[in-house]
Amino acid sequence: QTTYTSCDYLHPARGLSITECDRMQLVDWCYSVVDKCAFDRELVATTMEMVDRFLSTPNPVAREALNDRCQFQLVTIASLYIAIKVNEKFVFGSESFAAVSQGVYSVEDIEGMELSILEGLSWRVCAPTSVGMAYNILSLVLPHVSLQESTWAFILDEVRFQCEFAVRDYYFTTQRRSTVALAAVFDTLDLLDQQDHRVIFQALQLVIRWSPQDLLAARTRLLLLLDDNDAVSEEDKIMSDDTPSREGGACSLRVGPECCFDNQQIPSIVPTRTPPLCVPRCSPENALCENCMRS
Repeated sequence: QTTYTSCDYLHPARGLSITECDRMQLVDWCYSVVDKCAFDRELVATTMEMVDRFLSTPNPVAREALNDRCQFQLVTIASLYIAIKVNEKFVFGSESFAAVSQGVYSVEDIEGMELSILEGLSWRVCAPTSVGMAYNILSLVLPHVSLQESTWAFILDEVRFQCEFAVRDYYFTTQRRSTVALAAVFDTLDLLDQQDHRVIFQALQLVIRWSPQDLLAARTRLLLLLDDNDAVSEEDKIMSDDTPSREGGACSLRVGPECCFDNQQIPSIVPTRTPPLCVPRCSPENALCENCMRS
């Protein structure tokens, strides 16, 4: 976790054009892409880890991207392109990304940025993710506990959801992936009954050590994000007359990261297994204008 680290590259003191909100918008877009293509959502964590780490380097291309929304988006697209090639059996070429961008980016733009990212990261593109670490931690716990299958399934589902949600928040960019993983695990334990909570906590003490201060900060931040999301979700549910009811555990009521760009907003670059979709954009020269960055 010392090799795959990022700095606070969006610190306000740097006076950059790119903001945390811009990053969140692109994370949501990435989730929409992997969902439409039926890819593993962990790809988004891998993608943004590359984006964050590349933008933390002194690379001239990275510095330019921090002051240019088009370049910032291109870094994200190229990183997603890399993540798909490395992790998925089904891949589509840079021609697909270029085609659906409707001329915003060419094949040469995407492949050129891909090479810049790979060289800037010294070809290290297989960083651990928080959800992967969380599952590894839970696999160590499993032999020491006896839980109902439904309880274990709930834990895995809720931990994945929280780790996915953490990708959206710039705060976690500088945090260790293991810290984020443990924060999700401990926050999930609070949703269990007292007996299951005690058993799993005791097992965790046997298999892993953690920094109480770092863990508390990460848990607090993650809980605030989830509470805000639940409040927004509940408000949307009340205002919508046709919201379908959802049954199940606590996590089934959560609204996970989704794309907040509609057909009139950009980026709307959605690769598919069918011919590329043509989606209107606000301007041909700037795929992430300030108006489009507003939710």
